[in-house]
Amino acid sequence: MIIFVFKGTILVDTVNKSVQAGKITPRDEAVLAELLPLVPDIKGDNLFEELLAAKLDLSGKGKLLKM
Repeated sequence: MIIFVFKGTILVDTVNKSVQAGKITPRDEAVLAELLPLVPDIKGDNLFEELLAAKLDLSGKGKLLKM
C-alpha cells in the first residue's frame, strides 16, 4: 500500500509525468521505473486522476472554516 503513496506523490508532483509542465526529473523517472514492476495492476493515469479529483474536491472544507 505504501507504494501507492510513493507513486501517487510523484505523479501529483510531476503533473502525471508531464514534460510540458517541466516538473519531472530523471530521479522521478527512475523511482517510477522501480515502482511499476511492484504494482503492475495499477495504471498511473487512473491513480493521478483520482488523486487530482481528491485534491480539488472542496466539499467538506467549509466545515473547517466554521470551527
